[in-house]
Amino acid sequence: MWGIKKAALSVIGFNVTVAFKKYLLSKNGFLSDTEFLEEKIWPRVQQVTMAHDSYYCDETLKPHLASKVHWGFPTMRYGKLVACAAANETGSPLLTTAENVQEAPLQCRRNPDWLYG
Repeated sequence: MWGIKKAALSVIGFNVTVAFKKYLLSKNGFLSDTEFLEEKIWPRVQQVTMAHDSYYCDETLKPHLASKVHWGFPTMRYGKLVACAAANETGSPLLTTAENVQEAPLQCRRNPDWLYG
């Protein structure tokens, strides 16, 4: 999930809603929304973003996700099911159990006691 402040739309330089509709019509495929973000939005905003991520908080862990400001996720993870970025053929998010998730790196946690972010 991602969001943008209205004041930051000028960084993108085009009407996101109109461009997204055109992109979806031209691609009409699985994960087109993710491809749109990767191809059209991310290159324009990657240097002015703030990200919540309890696993890839710095350039040494995942260079292509580097942002100017990176914070651990603001709440502790509860429960055993965790949605991941991938999806199945129907578009539903894939789920994994917390037992399969590694502990978040200490430097990426908002609170050191939150083992999984």
